[in-house]
Amino acid sequence: IGHALIGGPMRLFGFVFAIALTTGTVHSSFTQASTNELFAIDNVDISGVRDAIQMAPLHGLNLERYWNQDLEYGFQTNPSDPRFIFQAKNAYIKLLKHLNSGTVNPEYLGKNYLLKQRKFPTPTELTKIATDNGFNAVAILNQIAPRTPHYRSLQEALRRMTEMCSQNQWGDMPPVRRSLKLGDKDTLIPIIKTRLSQFGYKISSFDDIFDQETLKAINNIQFVLHFKPDGIISPGGQTWKYLGVSCEQRIEQIRVDLEKLRWLPREFGSRYIYVNLAHNYLTLIDHNQKKAETMKVIEGRPSRQTPTLV
Repeated sequence: IGHALIGGPMRLFGFVFAIALTTGTVHSSFTQASTNELFAIDNVDISGVRDAIQMAPLHGLNLERYWNQDLEYGFQTNPSDPRFIFQAKNAYIKLLKHLNSGTVNPEYLGKNYLLKQRKFPTPTELTKIATDNGFNAVAILNQIAPRTPHYRSLQEALRRMTEMCSQNQWGDMPPVRRSLKLGDKDTLIPIIKTRLSQFGYKISSFDDIFDQETLKAINNIQFVLHFKPDGIISPGGQTWKYLGVSCEQRIEQIRVDLEKLRWLPREFGSRYIYVNLAHNYLTLIDHNQKKAETMKVIEGRPSRQTPTLV
């Protein structure tokens, strides 16, 4: 299995991943829950359904898409109403489908997205999942949602970014007035170091000196931005623009990456190739031989692009 990603790089809390904000026509992967699907979760407690749906934001999904004010009112006033239960469990199935297959069908994203939409468990399979998890709505959701290390790392990044945004810790980056390089001293360098630390780079000192740790972080950012690292932060340059992306944009980038991971198989098997286009490398994994080899790759061109998410 090849796994390729496009877009600019993102490093958060020790995890490097590619980002791509998708444009164009998209198609929802959800249709109305079938009678058999609803029957499969018939024994799931309605309060558990509510608790599970409240977890949608942890996966980068909009809670209002699944649990709106009308459903909350129904839960608070008459949770045993059959109409309310029907609507709530429909919303729960909708969330399960989105976590299993994605909110967007990748088959409609263009010729470079060579990936089939993941199939949702059949009613029989869903019944077994529900039974195995004691009809616990949260446990069922956790089994259906991706559980790969990459996905969980992005969930943690989303949590941290959301926290920093809400506490106004991710401030605007003031413009750099001169090029900054190793050994320079400037009042902006503590702000730069703080931002690098927020990205997950190791920064031990937050003084006003451009030190080796700062150089290493800047070189890494420049490498994954696809230009030869020079360790210099120039006024209006790509490195400065990367550091200055808003908190809201970073969160949206993580949400897009979570969506893309929902399109992928949950297991890659014992032997597979992982291609990271943003970093220009591939990794060959062979669990049987307990081997992992990494090498650089040459990407496609605008006229002959490398397929993504294969």
